[in-house]
Amino acid sequence: MKSIILVLIVEIFFNLFFFISNGNILDTRLKSHKYAKEDYKEIFYLKNKDSIKTFCVKHKEFENVKKIRQYVAGGGQETYYKVSSFID
Repeated sequence: MKSIILVLIVEIFFNLFFFISNGNILDTRLKSHKYAKEDYKEIFYLKNKDSIKTFCVKHKEFENVKKIRQYVAGGGQETYYKVSSFID
């Protein structure tokens, strides 16, 4: 029962965050990227220092997105996204 409630809370948090950001993220170079909801969900649930290949709607190309989480003084944490072009 507790796991169902936890999953529900995480899904509500994700949907609220997607509604606010509309699928947009800023990378480490302050460049804006926009992703579809399914792709954004995969990026949202990435573990620290993992990456994924996904399609950017704004640039109309596949990109590698790496999630980087850093801990800051005072007990907080910041999440950065390093985005690079995907070349076969």
